[in-house]
Amino acid sequence: MASLVNSWAGYTSLIVFIFAYFLVIFEDRLHLKKSKPVILTGCLMWAIIGIYEAFVGGGHRRTCKAHDRGDRGAVLLYPCGYDLY
Repeated sequence: MASLVNSWAGYTSLIVFIFAYFLVIFEDRLHLKKSKPVILTGCLMWAIIGIYEAFVGGGHRRTCKAHDRGDRGAVLLYPCGYDLY
């Protein structure tokens, strides 16, 4: 499985995170709400990791799909049990 620790995606995500952290620190001077850089950074980091996985790929796509099916089933069954009580 590919590791993000020593890859371009890991370093880029870390730089983006640090930049967003500084934006949050200086929110008063920049007249910027905390949520804007945090949401933008989260989306950008997901995009970076998605691009990395698309090119490098870890071969774990099928196992993730199988695992997600079980999670979806649990999420769908929880409200049914909740409504009964």
